Amino acid sequence: MKKIVFYIQTSTMISYFVEPIVGYLKKNYEIHLFHIDSINDVKEPREFHDIIKHDIGNLSVVKTKKLIHDLNPQCIILINIYSMVELFVLRLAKELGYKTIFLQHGVFEMSAAKKKYDKLIKNTISELIKLVLFCAKYISFIIHSNAPLKECRLFYSAFFKRDFHQTKFDKAIFFAPFWADMMNDKFGYDGEQIEYCGYPLAITNEEYITLINKKEKKLNKAIYIHQPFIQDKLTSYTYEEEKLYICKVAKKLFRYGLRLDLLLHPRENLEYYKQMYVDEGIRVIQNIKKEEYAKYKMAIGFYSTALFIPIRLHIPIWIIDYDHIHAKDSIFYPLSVDIEDESTFMNDSEIEEFVTAKIGKDKGSMENIATKINDCINQLKK
Repeated sequence: MKKIVFYIQTSTMISYFVEPIVGYLKKNYEIHLFHIDSINDVKEPREFHDIIKHDIGNLSVVKTKKLIHDLNPQCIILINIYSMVELFVLRLAKELGYKTIFLQHGVFEMSAAKKKYDKLIKNTISELIKLVLFCAKYISFIIHSNAPLKECRLFYSAFFKRDFHQTKFDKAIFFAPFWADMMNDKFGYDGEQIEYCGYPLAITNEEYITLINKKEKKLNKAIYIHQPFIQDKLTSYTYEEEKLYICKVAKKLFRYGLRLDLLLHPRENLEYYKQMYVDEGIRVIQNIKKEEYAKYKMAIGFYSTALFIPIRLHIPIWIIDYDHIHAKDSIFYPLSVDIEDESTFMNDSEIEEFVTAKIGKDKGSMENIATKINDCINQLKK
């Protein structure tokens, strides 16, 4: 059977993003997944029947090349491009002559990127050790590549200047035009290299249609879309300080007749949070069905792509500050409301403009992403 390779930073992304897509590709392809859990000190405990995992974090350049050569994939799909590791995988694929596809996973958030650099400074020893070790691997790749000087120039341009014009992906799949335009300064794609898939609001195309037409009786509740800033070391808050902050938000909402549900990020420990908030009048939930958003009167968050769901359902959103993460830096801030002033609530035409540009009017489903991937692979064969 023909093979394709996905690359992700951590295997914890498999269950909520890769696996639903793979469900529509496994009939035609054997699915392999590269990750670097050994570098990130994380582990996805589950095994996935339809996905063969390979930890390339501590593999030598020679062994990584051999692995790719032995698999002989139809293409290598990178889910976003954040770091030196993705650049390394991209350059390996290019040197070995394999086709590459860029697949957007989240929001390209500049403030988040800055926080990741801040994290590197704050956690100097552990983070720099990882960086130095991978630098050594990348240097080894450059030295033993077919064109070392060219690879040096490409590394400098891509890693330090964020200029990927000379090492762009063969195909790029974005949610919507806004994101392609944002990235095109760095890559310079032509129109034929870009596909739009819509943000995946549902698993199947049918579920997507049902979701966007969902009509629910609104409850006097708001949903707080949590992000794992503490886990990701993007904040100085402790869990107790975060709790005090969220409780303050809940009290403000309560003054306007809204009770708060805390939608916990999939990577967080649900039972731990439930125990923390047991006496606070805040309901802690995790992994809700998309259609459940329709019952809320407001959604609160920062820059999580989960905010696309309430926006698509025309539910008001409130973007708030969190420690040193500023609301005004969020891509969603132009849609943010002031709960004390109803005149700030966006009208339907303004919301639809945002949807068209940033969420996409295509079938927003995992099924549709799989279709786009398959289309790209077929086009790259020609």
